[in-house]
Amino acid sequence: MGTGPVRRGSGQGMPAKGDRSAEREVPAGGVGHSAVLGKQDGPGGKSDSAARRSTAILFLPPASGRWLAKRHLAEGATVLYDVSRSYYEGRHCPLAVFGHSRDGKKGKPIIVYGVLSDRAGRPLAVDVYAGNTADPTTLPDQVAKLRRRFGLSRVVLVGDRGLLTQTQIDQLRQHPGLGWISALRSGSIRELVAGGYLPLSLFDEQNLAEIRSPDYPGERLIACYNPLLADQRRRKREELLAATEKELERIAAEVKRRTRTPLTADQIGLKLGRVLNRYKVGKHFATEMADGVFAWSRREESIQREAALDGLYVIRSSEKKRACRRPTRCAAIRA
Repeated sequence: MGTGPVRRGSGQGMPAKGDRSAEREVPAGGVGHSAVLGKQDGPGGKSDSAARRSTAILFLPPASGRWLAKRHLAEGATVLYDVSRSYYEGRHCPLAVFGHSRDGKKGKPIIVYGVLSDRAGRPLAVDVYAGNTADPTTLPDQVAKLRRRFGLSRVVLVGDRGLLTQTQIDQLRQHPGLGWISALRSGSIRELVAGGYLPLSLFDEQNLAEIRSPDYPGERLIACYNPLLADQRRRKREELLAATEKELERIAAEVKRRTRTPLTADQIGLKLGRVLNRYKVGKHFATEMADGVFAWSRREESIQREAALDGLYVIRSSEKKRACRRPTRCAAIRA
C-alpha cells in the first residue's frame, strides 16, 4: 500500500497477449491511489490454469476501467461496495494514520480500503484512504468512478446501512439514473413499528412483506423476518448480559470489601466503564454509584423493547417493482 512494485501492462493498460515482456515494474504510490483488478494472461496469449486461478492487482490508467466495465458491467448493472480497515506495519505510508481500528490492535496506524465489485462479487476496483477516513465519506469517489471512469449512467449501488446513510442517500438522489439498495438501522425500524407502518402481526404467517411510510417517499421498503437470526440475537444478548452481570458483581464485591479505604465514585466509574465498553450492553443496565457505594439492576423494559425487533430487518431501495423483472435484481433486494 505504498512502496512495493506492482506489474503494469502496456498499450491501453492491459497486458498484450503473448507478450509477457510488455509487463514492467512500476512503484505503487500516491495518496488515495486506486487499483483495478484484472486477470493475468498465460504464455502464448492463452491463460494457463495457474494464471486463470490468479488475480493480480494492477495499477492501471483510467482507460482500463472502461475495459473492465465493458467486460463485467452494463447499463443498469448492480454493483456492490464495502469498506474495511486494517492495521499497518511500517512508518513510510502517508495513508497509515491512527483512526478507528477494528482489528483490536492498539497503538497501530491503520488504512481504510474500499472494494467495488459486480453483482457476482468479482472485485473490479480498490481505493485506499487514510486511516482516519469515515466509511460513508468514501462513497462519492465510487459514484464519480462509476460515472466518469467506467462511463456508466445507470447503476444500482448496493451497500450496508453504515455506508449508505441518509446523508449519502440524499446526495445520491442528485444523480439521475443512480439507484441504491441498503437497509434501515434499528432505530428507524423501531420508529416504523411505533408509527404503525410496520405491524409485527405481519409476520404471523409470512416472513416477507412490502410496506410504505411517508418518511421514505418514492422508496420501496421490504420488511423481512428471519426466525433463525432472531434466536441467534436473543441468545447472544443473553450471553452478553450474563457476562456483564458477572463483572458487575465483582465490582460490587470489591466496593463492599473496601471499608478501610473506600473506592471513590470516580474509581468505581472507571471500572464500570471498562466493563460496559467491553460487552456493549450498558444501555440495558441501571447503575448507581457514590464513594463506597455501587448498585446495579437490569433495565427489563429496554431489553424487551430491543428483543421485539430480533430477526427483523428492512431493506430500502430506490428501485421500482418493474426493475425486479431481472432475477438478479430481485435477489439483491431480498438478500
